Amino acid sequence: MVYIVLLLLWAVANTIDGRRFKSFVRLGVSSLYISTYKENISYRFQFVLSATGILSWGLLLWHLAVWYEQGSYEWRAYLKYVLWIFIYLLFRYSLEYVLAALFDLQNEFKQSVFVRMSYWNVSGMYLSVLLMFQFYTFPHSTVYTGFIIVTAVLMLVLIYYHFIDAYKNIVVSGLFYFILYFCTLEIAPVIWVLSRVIN
Repeated sequence: MVYIVLLLLWAVANTIDGRRFKSFVRLGVSSLYISTYKENISYRFQFVLSATGILSWGLLLWHLAVWYEQGSYEWRAYLKYVLWIFIYLLFRYSLEYVLAALFDLQNEFKQSVFVRMSYWNVSGMYLSVLLMFQFYTFPHSTVYTGFIIVTAVLMLVLIYYHFIDAYKNIVVSGLFYFILYFCTLEIAPVIWVLSRVIN
């Protein structure tokens, strides 16, 4: 059922702007999407893709919780993971918005959220395809599950790499503040959400 909802949301995104969607799908191999649409953000398009990103990463957490016998394949369990991811993203966005307003960095904030969420959403798309493939071909494969875990970690590392690369001038000039930001707004909320999901 989740896969059908994801496919429908991707179809809606493609209907909103087909050219933008095709460029988005290629984001894993080409940063043309970021450079083309960073100044021209379509909020309807981003909202649909953010929903697919949240659903996809929730699917990964749900699958891993069941795999490590910390959860079950029930809808309530899946909705719990989706809710925790949504709360994490909302908390991080709200805190960053307040900080951007305090330091008069609204334009940089808007663009940095666009860059991060674009990579987050496309990696969620790729992961959901891998999970769909596993669900229908190798449902109990330890090797394939390990492959998905390694892929997810690599995708998270790549998200932060692209984010740092896009804003390297700001990062280098304020390295201390960047490390402080990274620990408080990126690492700490992830650890908090994972501890809540596991418990």
